[in-house]
Parts: sequence; C-alpha cells; structure tokens
Amino acid sequence: MKDFETGLANLMAVAETGHLARWWGPRDGRRDFSTPHVEVDPKPGGIFRTCIRSPQRNDYRARGVYREIAPPRHLVFTHGWENEHGETDHERLVSVEFTGTDGKTRVAFRIGSFESIEERDSEIEGWNECLDRLVQKFKGGFLCDT
Repeated sequence: MKDFETGLANLMAVAETGHLARWWGPRDGRRDFSTPHVEVDPKPGGIFRTCIRSPQRNDYRARGVYREIAPPRHLVFTHGWENEHGETDHERLVSVEFTGTDGKTRVAFRIGSFESIEERDSEIEGWNECLDRLVQKFKGGFLCDT
C-alpha cells in the first residue's frame, strides 16, 4: 500500500503510455531500471506489454490482459514475465484499489498465486520500488492537480 500526495485524476493519468515509461520499473540499488518499451490498451480485454531494462542492460519483458477497469477506483489485470520465446510460464492476477480523500490517494495492491516465497518477496519488492519511484515523481511535481 502506498499513499500519494495527489488526487485520483492525476494518479490515473500516469497509466497512459507516455507517463508509464517515466516511472515504471524497480531499482537496482540506487539506480532505476529504464523502460524502453510500453504498450497499453487500457480496456477490458486489452493487453499491455512492457520491457524494463536493468542498469546492467538486461531486458525483462512482461505482459498481461486488463480484466476490469473502473476508473478511478479499481483495476484488475493479469501479469506474467515472458521467457526468451515470448511466452509466460506463470501469470498472476493483480487487483489495484484507489482510495482518494482530501487531495491524496491511497493505492492498495493484491497480487495472487506465487510459486514460491522467494518469487513472492521479489515481486513485492519490485512493485514497491516501482511505486516508490512514482511517489518521488509526484513529489517532484510530476503532474499538477486540476
């Protein structure tokens, strides 16, 4: 769960392709991953594909399908890491809830079906780092409230 010092409208706007590339991805120590490829079609049944690149220049590709989109409160999608053949071995369901009060937004994730404790811990760490990067973007004036 993360709290953002911005309203729901601003937070939902960062799901657009152009904005995602500016904050998507975890960190490696003190250095951010980059996001050289983002493809999103945010509607039920629409797909997303991303490629994040580590500071060591290793690429990691993920994809999923949007299941439910109820702006500005709720988002459900599948998420899986692609192998070298572009296939996902295991997809999990991700549910995101947005709660806004007094110009702030709380984001809560539920991520299911991990194959191991290590996989769970790695995924949680990655999502938290990604959201931390987004928090920092807002602190730096990423978008202005309307």
